[in-house]
Amino acid sequence: MSQLVSAPYPPALELHPSTTISGLSPDTYTIFAVADARIYHAELTTKTPEWCYSRMKGTLVFGKDSEPEEHLGYRPPAINETHSYWFRLLDRTSGKPIWMFKVPAGFVYELDRPFFHAFQGKSRRFGFLFEDDDEASTLAKKVIAHTCPPRMPHHSLKSAQMD
Repeated sequence: MSQLVSAPYPPALELHPSTTISGLSPDTYTIFAVADARIYHAELTTKTPEWCYSRMKGTLVFGKDSEPEEHLGYRPPAINETHSYWFRLLDRTSGKPIWMFKVPAGFVYELDRPFFHAFQGKSRRFGFLFEDDDEASTLAKKVIAHTCPPRMPHHSLKSAQMD
């Protein structure tokens, strides 16, 4: 029978206020959410993905690059805001990034299960398998809030058309 062993690092949500990315100056990015996760991938061409574990696990960070002018109080209009958002998987020991994905235009974040989220990349589908459902939920809410445009509820759309 296997024993549960406590992790040598604190839970990801406790890391949030002090999480930094090794090799990057903290004033060049903003972190919105972190969670412990493993990365999976699947082919784009299949209707039912066959997920393969990438052998990468660590602290998943959802964040955004800071605009160079933001610290001066000026922010130029962005053509496509989503390009500055990203996911980075950090090694739990060193804090160094071991994987990165820049969020493209038209990004769709899918909640397949409370503990497994997926999205499409250029050459494959990616999936995150989370160790904690609460961390997964928090991360999903932040990703969707920052990368998906707000949608008008169907009932509001109908009433607007009737006017």
